[in-house]
Amino acid sequence: GEWGKNPASLFGRLAERLGVQRPFHEGTEFRRHHWRPGHRTDLCRNASLFRRLRRHLEPEYRALEQALHDSGSLVPPALLARRTRCERREELRDRAGLFHLG
Repeated sequence: GEWGKNPASLFGRLAERLGVQRPFHEGTEFRRHHWRPGHRTDLCRNASLFRRLRRHLEPEYRALEQALHDSGSLVPPALLARRTRCERREELRDRAGLFHLG
């Protein structure tokens, strides 16, 4: 979706919705951070902590959905389903291609 293919347009519309006049300099690069696969913490392996954190972040999920909707962007299915990297097996592969699900 727009997250990866046209992030400048997506973030520009979101900034406009927030009332920012000139949000990004021409040539600004929008890179994906923290994208490397594999576990970096034990969060995905700690089911009770993961559930508590997800509940705690629910207002943030709803606000992001609303902002995307209001800006005319499609809300990604993963956001609607509240699917995190902990539920995406391909995100949890280490460099050797092994799964570490806990």
